[in-house]
Amino acid sequence: MSIMKAIRINPFLLRTGVLLALLLVCGSFTAAQSVFRADTTLAVADRHPLSFQIPQGCREVDVTVRFSIGDPSLFGPSFFSPADGASLYESRLLTGGPEAMEYELKYRPLTGYPSAYNAYVPAGSYIARISRQGEMDAHELRFAFVIDNLVGDYTLDTPVPYNGSGHVPSPDPAPSYATPSPGRSMDRSHILRRDMLDTSGNLFLETLSYFDGLGRPVQTLRAGASPSGADLADFTDYDRRGRVWRVWRQVPVSGLDGAFVSDLPERAVSFTSDSRPYEETLREESPLGRPLQVTGVGSAWLGHPSALRYGTNDADSPLLSCRRFTVTSSGVLSDGGLYPSGSLEVVRSTDEDGHVRLSFLDKQGRTLLDRGVLSGDSYADTYYVYDSRGLLRHVLTPAMGTDFSSSSLASSGYSYSYDGLGRLTCGRRPGCGETFYEYDAMDRLVFSQDGVQRASGRWSYYLYDAFGRLTEEGECTVKSPLGGKTVHVRHLYDSYGFLGTEGFTGSVYPAATVSGQGKLTGRVSLATDGSGTVQNLYTAYYYDTRGRVTQAVQSNLLGGHDVTSTVYTFTGKPAVVSHTHTAGGKPTLTEVTEYTYDHAERLTKVEHTLGGVTVTLVENTYDELGRLQSKTPHGLEANRQTYTYNIRDWLTGIGGKFTQTLQYNDGATPCYNGNISGMTWQAGNETTTRGYKFTYDGLNRLLDAVYGEGTNIGTNAGRFTEKVTSYDKNGNILVLI
Repeated sequence: MSIMKAIRINPFLLRTGVLLALLLVCGSFTAAQSVFRADTTLAVADRHPLSFQIPQGCREVDVTVRFSIGDPSLFGPSFFSPADGASLYESRLLTGGPEAMEYELKYRPLTGYPSAYNAYVPAGSYIARISRQGEMDAHELRFAFVIDNLVGDYTLDTPVPYNGSGHVPSPDPAPSYATPSPGRSMDRSHILRRDMLDTSGNLFLETLSYFDGLGRPVQTLRAGASPSGADLADFTDYDRRGRVWRVWRQVPVSGLDGAFVSDLPERAVSFTSDSRPYEETLREESPLGRPLQVTGVGSAWLGHPSALRYGTNDADSPLLSCRRFTVTSSGVLSDGGLYPSGSLEVVRSTDEDGHVRLSFLDKQGRTLLDRGVLSGDSYADTYYVYDSRGLLRHVLTPAMGTDFSSSSLASSGYSYSYDGLGRLTCGRRPGCGETFYEYDAMDRLVFSQDGVQRASGRWSYYLYDAFGRLTEEGECTVKSPLGGKTVHVRHLYDSYGFLGTEGFTGSVYPAATVSGQGKLTGRVSLATDGSGTVQNLYTAYYYDTRGRVTQAVQSNLLGGHDVTSTVYTFTGKPAVVSHTHTAGGKPTLTEVTEYTYDHAERLTKVEHTLGGVTVTLVENTYDELGRLQSKTPHGLEANRQTYTYNIRDWLTGIGGKFTQTLQYNDGATPCYNGNISGMTWQAGNETTTRGYKFTYDGLNRLLDAVYGEGTNIGTNAGRFTEKVTSYDKNGNILVLI
């Protein structure tokens, strides 16, 4: 329920600009009512504070004030109650009339002027809106609009079209698209790329990148790439300023033989049966061209865009304030209070479900604070603290809250120390001891030690060859000279001179036929079997002329060897993989796995042979967009599983012996940001459909998983419901019922 109340006020005789208090209280609300709306008309906009009583439990406030001004003026809102109303409430100024335009209230504090956010506007009729969303306590909303006639030289602000979504320009008019002609033409600038599939040059994957007259990419087309042989093409529209505007999703196109598909947008609408098969980005009308609003693919997302807003910090606002942390010369964290207002850039991002995050950036573009808004004035803050050299020294996690003591930092924060060359020398993670790092003159890590190793006086060491390649790693008790060491891994490069030495003996390790120069040719690693016996495993790697591993021979813990050989396709995909396993006193086993691909290099079949018996492990089919459509295990149609997707390529259903549906924007509580709002399933031959409905908090953490049965998940509701009633600030579950 909402209340609409129009109030007309006659001009007072005061003409000095003094604000008079006039209390206008809209009708009483009960706690159950969650929306407060008021519509007020003023005869003199700058004379009268307005006051409204916002009830307990209100979730949305929308106050509209209509007024006119006779001369060009400076306009701005001034809040008296609550004290931080300027940050809690959103203020907007629109022109009256059938074609509304919106003025941006810019941050420009002026001496003697009570509103830091204001606009220079001409004479005319206006509509001002004060709004707020989210759970609120009962309070008085009291504000006024201050009008100050401009004197002398001035420049009026330029309004932009208003589309009801903040200071976001309206999209350009939809362009018209020409009818394409079959066959390729030199009239359209393009780059042709062919990836050969065999040595004959007759089989290849072909990709065409088309450009407009300004050299901008407008279409990428994969010729004949769909399962039926159709082309797969996308399309990019640019706005009037030459910036990427609409990116149309890829769809199949037949009969054009790789030609530029000039009418692809119309074909995409027809193929998807959706009026908006594109992602649309609206940008600010400035040379920066920063994105303000991104509406994802699909008409269902038209009213649910993600948004970006750019501003500055405000030390007087809990939401927009940021603490100023520094690091002393000894590396100690120091809290310097709040950053002054206007000294940091604040980027406010809102996802498709209205969940808000704010990033605070300094003048070097470094993120100082990442703030997730849980609800109201409850935030999850992650601070990043840098030293005078710009090196990250501390990460203060949300779990620390307002306690930034050394003990809190040790239990919940991350800390880093560096040497004079900017190399990490010490790192500490939450609840862990310090890890130390030491380097040689070539900046290579040579020693490291964590808290467990420190207790026993051990260090991890790392040795390198003349080319900086790691040759040995293990643990030691003496660093200089290296002593008391236990070798964990040795790496061998370039040659096969180690063949015939300890561990690499026998015909199982053949002579190499292709040089291993520049490659890893051998490896000796320490392993422990189930009984606690420690022994070395010896591995040799063999390559083809293209540098691909064709065979790996490794000793195993059973006294035998494992030999893995791989035959590749021309493009480097595995075609046949053979694995031979031997063990002391056991028969030799050889398994062969063969992989089959379609003309676009998509995996279609996997066959496995063991003991002379060949079985089909899986057969795959794909839809016209190249998405996995079905999977048939073991070649049995009864085991076939099918897959369905929505227009955004999110998995929506699995069919077969086990069936499942996944809901996103079509669930009981729609989620447009990719969270799953509900799911149902049936297993085996059962006839009962079971499912869960999910809800999330402002940080996208799962709150409720409400069980139910039937297609609407409404029968036998609550039988196996799970609820998360408490998280810590770092997102760990505290209470699950």
